[in-house]
Amino acid sequence: MVLVLREVLRWSAKEVAEMLETSVASVNSALQRARAALDELALEEAEAPMRPDDADERRLPESGEWLPWSLTVLEPVAGGRGSGPAVAGVHNFLAPFLPSLFDSFGLPARLTGSDPAVR
Repeated sequence: MVLVLREVLRWSAKEVAEMLETSVASVNSALQRARAALDELALEEAEAPMRPDDADERRLPESGEWLPWSLTVLEPVAGGRGSGPAVAGVHNFLAPFLPSLFDSFGLPARLTGSDPAVR
């Protein structure tokens, strides 16, 4: 979790420490351990999934329809400490495993180019 918060979301060590209710030194130590664990895997760039080329991407929205596939719920930290919102948990619900997921929230099963923009 520390690796994602620090390296991906670019949170400061202080922000991560506050959210996890620990010290900055503990966060930095966890980050070092996570980086070492990744280094041990010795992953090569060739093993990483490739981004689709432009032709593949054009084929995906060509139909003019967008189909939902997951719903992500961010769980706020209880008490809301600090100057901004903090996330205590991230929950992903995948449509293939929950067929009535979007319907239960009153969300459409698909969107097309003629639907109003979702903001």
